[in-house]
Amino acid sequence: MNNRYISDLIHRYFNQRHAAETEYEIQKWLISKQHEEQKKEVLFDIWKNIKNKPNAEVYRSLDVVQQKLNMKRSRKMLWQNPFLKVAAVLLPFIFVASLYLFYNNYGTVEITTAQGEQKEITLPDSSVVWLNACSKITYSRKFRADKREITLLGEAFFSVKKDASRRFVVTTKDMTVTVFGTQFNVKCYPEDQIESTTLKSGKVEVTLDSKDYILKPDQELVYNRQEKNSVIQDATESSMSWREGTLYFSNMTLPEMVKSIERQYRINFKYNPMDYANDNYSVKFSKKDSIEDIMQVLQDVVGGFSYSINNNIITLKKQSK
Repeated sequence: MNNRYISDLIHRYFNQRHAAETEYEIQKWLISKQHEEQKKEVLFDIWKNIKNKPNAEVYRSLDVVQQKLNMKRSRKMLWQNPFLKVAAVLLPFIFVASLYLFYNNYGTVEITTAQGEQKEITLPDSSVVWLNACSKITYSRKFRADKREITLLGEAFFSVKKDASRRFVVTTKDMTVTVFGTQFNVKCYPEDQIESTTLKSGKVEVTLDSKDYILKPDQELVYNRQEKNSVIQDATESSMSWREGTLYFSNMTLPEMVKSIERQYRINFKYNPMDYANDNYSVKFSKKDSIEDIMQVLQDVVGGFSYSINNNIITLKKQSK
């Protein structure tokens, strides 16, 4: 790549003669380590030929540079100083480049899933997350030196790479789960009454209402948001059944089951939850089962209702006894 080409490229960039997509690529290229000497020569040539005079906005911008260098203010000196002249002209580029670097190293990543969708995500430390339907995970593109922080809304299974120097922290609305390397599941859908953390292997510490709980493998911490109480118990088959492609409901009301069915299938229910809030049921479905199969089973197990399916909406009608 010759100097003439580089000079033309950069001149056109500063004169905004590139498409937005091309400008983005030029920004990345300019701050990369490729062709450093050539870029320096061309930029220096551009700087030497700058003829624009500074205005009030330039001097306000240069205040930042002045403070960093601990220099006394002199407009004549500022503009005669080659370094500051360069800074004045390139401040917009420096700002954009800084944003680009910050975004790629420290910016926030947000990944979501829709109804019936699950995703596998590899984190910056090579840990892996399986995100269940209707969920959202947020984390930094580059973890801190002392901590790996994750924010979760919904449900996810984590397989955390062991790192004794950096704890792995998952934050939900009510819980903070801290580990160094382990496998565990967190369920924290905002519309659910129950929030839980289930440990498959290793060791986790869960902070809830200013109290710390230590879980052992095959244990889970269950928190009832409405009653504001928590209990550690043996993990049930339903705790992580979604990872195996099944929907397992244990001692749950129909409205609780409906919420999970809506998430796993692109379907919505229309009914009065109060008609079905008092009785609990246990039933297991495979994700290979069609929604028709599921509704027929629920009609047999729960009983007392008829249903119709229209445009992905299931309407339940309570039958009088």
